[in-house]
Amino acid sequence: MPSGSEARGRLWGARKRQPGSSRVMALARGHRLTAYDASYLDLALRTDGGPLATLDRTLARAATAEGVPLLA
Repeated sequence: MPSGSEARGRLWGARKRQPGSSRVMALARGHRLTAYDASYLDLALRTDGGPLATLDRTLARAATAEGVPLLA
């Protein structure tokens, strides 16, 4: 179990990696996604190769275009 300072450090690291709204909106505009879907795409882009699970065709096309693997 991490100590209090370790846990705070991990949380701080996560906060520093949060997307800016401009990045999410750029993905939304570029791929014709909702901001909601674009935020999931942005999260997948930031997870170092983690796959994205979706049944949404537009989001799946955008993920493929961005090089994000899809969960089969």
